[in-house]
Amino acid sequence: MEDEEDEEKMNELAKKLTDIQVTEDSSNPREDVVVQNSDGSSEKSSKEIMDEMKEPMEASSKGADNPVTKGEGGKKHTVEGEDPGSLCAKGGEVRGAEGGRQPSDATPLSANDVLKQLETQGHTQMFAVTPLPWCAHLDSVTPVPSGRIDTGAPCEECGDVTENWICLVCYKVFCSRFVNEHMLMHGVMEEHLMCLSFSDLSVWCYGCDHYIDNVALFHAKNAAHCDKFGSSLPTPPSLSQT
Repeated sequence: MEDEEDEEKMNELAKKLTDIQVTEDSSNPREDVVVQNSDGSSEKSSKEIMDEMKEPMEASSKGADNPVTKGEGGKKHTVEGEDPGSLCAKGGEVRGAEGGRQPSDATPLSANDVLKQLETQGHTQMFAVTPLPWCAHLDSVTPVPSGRIDTGAPCEECGDVTENWICLVCYKVFCSRFVNEHMLMHGVMEEHLMCLSFSDLSVWCYGCDHYIDNVALFHAKNAAHCDKFGSSLPTPPSLSQT
């Protein structure tokens, strides 16, 4: 109902503007523009009439409580009673669906900053996987054939290339337990317990159910490192002395 009344009022004012003659007062040509009817009688200034026309339009666009419009994925929604100044994060980026993006030139968090954040969330300890320095199955590791390992080789069973391991006994390549478990099945069926990951060059022992890091694994790790990164690993002191 109010919208219809506003529209009626705007139409009436627009009609009135077409029937009137506008004259300017030379003392203030911009502000004191006087509207005269065809019979010569003065009414409201043009500024007052335009203000009256703008009021219903602004009210309908803003709403009764003057909500703030926010962008989210190309759409708009309103948040009641929010200050428009709060819509921008530091650096001038508008907050959207991400809830307060950091500016693109923000300084990356240091390790100490991350630790402090974890402490505020109640995490008082951090854990790391420490490989065993020795295991009883190291003797099963054989020399690398032709001294080279192809870290891009596919799984010999399923052809997957996303996450593979190489057996350090027979040097066949199979996929991880997170793909199709072909290396796990190979280790159990053939009792080949030592294998090397193409992802991070770590060595796993199925017999010990643990990661292993021993100098006896250096040549296999170095061959994989040369193929993957094009450079050799630093030679351990115990090997360089021999």
